[in-house]
Amino acid sequence: MRKVIVTMLLAGMISNATAAWLEVSNSALATSYVDPTSVRRTDNMVKIMTLMDLKSVYAFNGKPYSSVKADYQYDCTEGHLRTRTLSLSTFPNNMGEGPGKIINSTIGKWEAVTPGTTADVFSKFACEFVRSGGSAEWVAVVKVASKNGHDEDGTAYANPTNMSKSGDKVKMWSLMDFKTALDFNRANVHIRTMSIKNRKEYDCREKKTRELSSTLFSENMGEGVVNYSESVTEKKWESVPPNSVDEGLWEFACGKRKALPSQQP
Repeated sequence: MRKVIVTMLLAGMISNATAAWLEVSNSALATSYVDPTSVRRTDNMVKIMTLMDLKSVYAFNGKPYSSVKADYQYDCTEGHLRTRTLSLSTFPNNMGEGPGKIINSTIGKWEAVTPGTTADVFSKFACEFVRSGGSAEWVAVVKVASKNGHDEDGTAYANPTNMSKSGDKVKMWSLMDFKTALDFNRANVHIRTMSIKNRKEYDCREKKTRELSSTLFSENMGEGVVNYSESVTEKKWESVPPNSVDEGLWEFACGKRKALPSQQP
């Protein structure tokens, strides 16, 4: 399954020297990266630091370069996706190493994002936080049992205010909130998370589900830094396992289960 991996930390821009690059695409021209610590959001606007690590040496004004770093801003307004360059620098060595040369330090004009381009890949990363953000009104749906099957290890919540229905299918945001941190290994990075926000689509007739996106948070109830997220590009339907958290969320999405009483996140 091909997935576009998008990892976001809610922090301000930091220096290039401390960038933590995450690969998001690989082509014959270059391998493209984003800095997961650089994402900043204001409403539908997202700023992000990127790196293109070139597979051949190029030259600008007679100066060779092997990599390019750029700060971009994306307007993630639905139906009006666009981007503009905030700054751009070239580097003589791969992965932004060596003395950088500033090519552009002025804010560029807004331009439409062309599908299939590197800018499009960067937009998926940047705009995922916008799609998963916003004010959520969580209601408790299912208690999550621990491995011993007896103790309560957390709660699964749903957001009924942004459910989207089309025929027998429902799209819904859910939140898995844990009492103890879980360990994950994503993209060769060790992650400890206290909550996971998912967006899934549920087939109420066939009792199936498929994941649309998943975001891992460092703190409870979707708080703290967003340290890993992925947006699924090939969405595979899977049967809902019986007696599972997914079954409880499927029942809630399809109107077959009510929220747990007196549960406030």
